[in-house]
Amino acid sequence: MNLELVEILDRALQFSLWVFLGTLFLFLLISRARLVRHAVKTRNSAQVEKLNPAYDQSKISFRAASFSLLLCLLVLAVYLFSPLPGLKNLVNTRSWQLTPLRVTAISWDRIYEGFTLEGEVWNQTAEDMGGVSAIISVVGLYDELLDSLVIPVEPEILGAGESGTFSVSYKKNSPFIKGYRLGFTDQNGEPVRHITGFDK
Repeated sequence: MNLELVEILDRALQFSLWVFLGTLFLFLLISRARLVRHAVKTRNSAQVEKLNPAYDQSKISFRAASFSLLLCLLVLAVYLFSPLPGLKNLVNTRSWQLTPLRVTAISWDRIYEGFTLEGEVWNQTAEDMGGVSAIISVVGLYDELLDSLVIPVEPEILGAGESGTFSVSYKKNSPFIKGYRLGFTDQNGEPVRHITGFDK
C-alpha cells in the first residue's frame, strides 16, 4: 500500500467519523427535545401511565445511532468511489494501482564542473512502455530550479518487467548546485509515477 492510498483512506475515514458523530449528536438533541415535549403534553393526561422514558430513550438512541452509521457508510462510499471533480479519491487518482516504474539503482558523483548521474529503472506494468524519459531537475542552493534535463531511458521500448538505464553528465552552475530531483515522463510528455527500492 503506497503513501497516497493511505492518505486517501485516512481522509475518508476521518470525514466519515465526523459525519457520524455530528449526525448522532444532532439526532439525539432533536429526539430528546421531542421526547420532553411529549412528556409535558401527557403529564396530566391518562396516557402518562403508558409513557416509559427509559424505553423511549433507548429506542431513540438506537435509531439515531443506526441512522448515523448508515449515513457514515454512505458518505465513506461516496468519498472513495464517486467521480466528483476536485475530490482526490480512488476514482480520480490511480493510487490503488501498481506504480508503473521502480528505480532500483542510482549513483551519482559530484565533480568540479557539476555532477554525473546514472540510474536503472524497471517497468512494473504488464505492457510495454515506449519513449520513457528521465527528468533531472537541477536544484540550487536555495531550492530554486537551475535547470531541467530530459534524458531518454535506454532501450527506447521498455518491455513489461524489463529494465532500462539512463545517465547524464551535467557541467554547468557547479558552485550553485545543491542537488537534483528525479521524475519520469512517457512518450507524450505526461508524468509517469515511480517509486524507489525493491520491496513491493
